[in-house]
Amino acid sequence: MTLIFLWAAKTPAQDAGKPESAEPAEPAAKGFQPGKFLTGDDYEHVQAALDCINLKPKDLEYNKVLRDDRLRLKVCDQSLNDPLSVPKTAEDAADAFKTASPATQRCMHAGELLDLPDERWTPTELQKDAAPIRKFYERMDAVGLDPKKKWTDEEIAEASRKQKEIYAELDAYQATQFYGGEDVKELFKAENAFGVFGWDTGRDMVGPLGAISRKRDIPAAEAAHLAAVLPQYVLESPSGLPGSAEIKEDAPDVFEKAATADLEPILVAGDRLATWLSNLPGLQLREDQRDKYVGDVTDTVPGVTGGIMGAWEGPWGKFVIGGTGPNTYEGDDFIGIIDLGGDDTYKGRVACGIGLEGHAPISFVLDLGGDDRYLGGDFTQGFGFLGVGILHDLGGGNDYYKSGFCAQGCGLCGYGELYDDGGDDVYQADSGAQGAGCFGYGQLTDAGGNDTYRGCRYVQGFAQVMGVGVLTDGDGNDIYYAGGKYLHQPLFNDRYQSLSQGFAIGNRYGETGGGVALLLDEGDGNDTYQADIFGQGASYWYSLGMLVDTGGNDTYTLGQYGQGGGIHLSTGILVDLKGNDTYSNPYGVGLGGAHDWAVGWLIDRDGNDLYQGNGQGQGLNFAVGFLLDCAGNDSHCTNTKGSVGKGVNNDISILMDLGGTDFYGPKEVEDGKFTKRGEHEIVYDVPEGWFPGLDESTLPTVQDPPPEKAVVQHILIAWDGSGVDTQKAVRSKEEAHELALEVLKKARKKGADWGKLQDDYNEDCGKNPDGTDNTHNNYTATAEARLVKPFKDLALSLGVGQIDICESKYGYHIIKRIE
Repeated sequence: MTLIFLWAAKTPAQDAGKPESAEPAEPAAKGFQPGKFLTGDDYEHVQAALDCINLKPKDLEYNKVLRDDRLRLKVCDQSLNDPLSVPKTAEDAADAFKTASPATQRCMHAGELLDLPDERWTPTELQKDAAPIRKFYERMDAVGLDPKKKWTDEEIAEASRKQKEIYAELDAYQATQFYGGEDVKELFKAENAFGVFGWDTGRDMVGPLGAISRKRDIPAAEAAHLAAVLPQYVLESPSGLPGSAEIKEDAPDVFEKAATADLEPILVAGDRLATWLSNLPGLQLREDQRDKYVGDVTDTVPGVTGGIMGAWEGPWGKFVIGGTGPNTYEGDDFIGIIDLGGDDTYKGRVACGIGLEGHAPISFVLDLGGDDRYLGGDFTQGFGFLGVGILHDLGGGNDYYKSGFCAQGCGLCGYGELYDDGGDDVYQADSGAQGAGCFGYGQLTDAGGNDTYRGCRYVQGFAQVMGVGVLTDGDGNDIYYAGGKYLHQPLFNDRYQSLSQGFAIGNRYGETGGGVALLLDEGDGNDTYQADIFGQGASYWYSLGMLVDTGGNDTYTLGQYGQGGGIHLSTGILVDLKGNDTYSNPYGVGLGGAHDWAVGWLIDRDGNDLYQGNGQGQGLNFAVGFLLDCAGNDSHCTNTKGSVGKGVNNDISILMDLGGTDFYGPKEVEDGKFTKRGEHEIVYDVPEGWFPGLDESTLPTVQDPPPEKAVVQHILIAWDGSGVDTQKAVRSKEEAHELALEVLKKARKKGADWGKLQDDYNEDCGKNPDGTDNTHNNYTATAEARLVKPFKDLALSLGVGQIDICESKYGYHIIKRIE
């Protein structure tokens, strides 16, 4: 089973320098790329911190890919061997998988992470998906009648007959693609079923059905065996998929067989189905239309109660259009459901695409409103195996989702998606759910509301071998919980496995790489993350785990291994952009920590934060650990001396705090000082106003006594409405403040050209008597001088050569004393 390798007695660190096989070619280092997660200014501090411990950025790029395990993803190798590229990799993923991202962007980025070729997304290839349908229409055109020519009645009748034959063939083809055969029975259709909709399932499903039909098929017997083995082996499901075969001991290697799944057309089909469903909300009805489309109650559709607009059944199952009132859909044989509204209940396996004989490879649910309940077991609510399963719930209702294994946005050799557009929703699952992928891509997106996510293991942004698993949540105060069911034995008899919340894992003894996982929480909600063993932006064995929270006062609680933790040849990162946050991880490894040829990052960009536990910028056994706190008054508490910018055994351990007044548990670490804690270990707490390259003579000092007269120059940075109409660019006050701080930093750098900075940035628009402007004017400050008070007060507090900033009604003044 999967977790047998988590507690091995022997680690690669104990065999340091003894790779088990020839080292693979290292990926070309991307190096540092500036972004919002790790800025250019941050990088200057990274360089300075490394310089303090006699290292350069290139020294972080030592080879950590010690075993040539199969099925490794390039991004995972890249992250290991190029630690400074990891924040930008996480930023790019957060941008690609955000709530506003179209399906195409998400699917293409998932394909990129999975090392899939991108040719399948070219217009030429996409047009081929519709080629079979196009041939039918070309044949119809060929028998059409030229309006410029006079035709006999016999010729018109013959052309009409031929076109009807072609239409019949087209209907049969579409029925086979969607329903699994030509034998499609109309179970029920209300008189006004298509009066307002005007769409045709076969025609509108051309894209996704055409894409899925072009995938290379695994032989039926092998696919059925894979369906039995894979869920149990990699996600520890108690059973195989519907349509699976008995497990054979002499069957082909499960990983090698799963790797033959043709994911490119599956992702294209997923994109096209998700896009189609996203365009269908035009079906949502005005309030005055709802009574018209409540549907009719009928007993002709098994498993469905409530008003129905239409229902059809083929060899693979049923397609139903429910009315605007409450409905219940019960059963495992729904290919598709479109429900126009009402408080509905779904019982069984829905939105489950299974590419096995006798099953629909594409399945979907579109619910357009109401407080809905989805009550399922395994393989449901947005699950795909060699196929595509998508569930979209719209209308902003407060919905409840309950499932077992492999559900709620799970791709297992396939594509699974669950999208909810808002409301205060509850998601409950066991394992392999809520954005989980293995040899595929799973996505759960909730666009907003105060949501609750509960799962036991492998949930909330989880990836296994060759998988991408993503949970994206929009604004709201959200709760994430993972654990409480599966003990982490034999290491613990009282702690539970989580392996969730932006966690990815490979298979150590199967000698395979892992996947890429992301939990992305957007908005400014105050969120709570709770897990036990392994989670919260962490990974194990040639994988990449990421957790990104964009705002709010958040609480992260973990038992062990995570919160920006890389474990055993793997990379983890946690990024929190703002808010007063609390991190608790009492036993490490994490809080920007890594163990055993690994990389760990924790970046907190703003707020007064509390860090509790072991790790905190800690490398263990040839690993690199970074904790970067960019601003705020922070507290770093630990119960051991070997933590907080300190590691062991050929480690690189770095804790960087760039601002605020901070407290540290270890007595030898002080606020505002660089404390070297070992050969390659440092707590780099920046003194107030200091930055790399600073000319310290420009920093203000107390003038005793203060000068009665000072000659100064300034650079004025204005904003819209400040009374200075000729600023060099239109900007808000916030943008002006950001620019002013940037100019202040440039002015304080060693070798700065003050006159050039005035030319580039000064927006003082006054004129001198000789007609020249005020760009380089000297101003004499005295108690009686007619200068705005903030300007005058600052000028009379500076020593010669010192530079500082103040705000007046005209804008921000960067002032330098000349004499």
